Amino acid sequence: MKRSFRSGFIAVLGRPNAGKSTFVNRLVGQKVAIVTSRPQTTRNRILGIINGPHAQVVLIDTPGIHRASTVLGRQMMAEVTQALEGIDLVAVMIDASSGLTAGDRLTFEHARQFRGPVFLLLNKIDRIAKPALLPLMDCPKASRISRKIKSPTSRSAFWPAKSSVKK
Repeated sequence: MKRSFRSGFIAVLGRPNAGKSTFVNRLVGQKVAIVTSRPQTTRNRILGIINGPHAQVVLIDTPGIHRASTVLGRQMMAEVTQALEGIDLVAVMIDASSGLTAGDRLTFEHARQFRGPVFLLLNKIDRIAKPALLPLMDCPKASRISRKIKSPTSRSAFWPAKSSVKK
């Protein structure tokens, strides 16, 4: 039986410094987005492409979601809104070490605009006690999240190694 080739677009949303660019770089396997401790470094959508034997995934790294009060801020939020057009899945990234913030709630509001599947990604879980993860995973504001994933540390968490793909 011949397997069909699949492709899809995933927008990665989150507040500033949640780890979105690091996540995209890690899954792509090379640096495609700037990574720095300075907030709002990503000002435009950045695309990272993962190619596999039977699929291709385009990751869209977005600016950090915030309440915009400047022209630049409004332009960045327009980039986030545009990133939600024509995609197949939204990944909402939360910095677990900061707990659930107003910025995360704003991110959930943006994610709810999308009609397809929404995944919750908890990042920086190594910085908090395990019992503190449960409230984040069961957050009522995230009730529309279709699947919850702990922070993957490698590309293999999402993409099987070539040797494990059956031919």
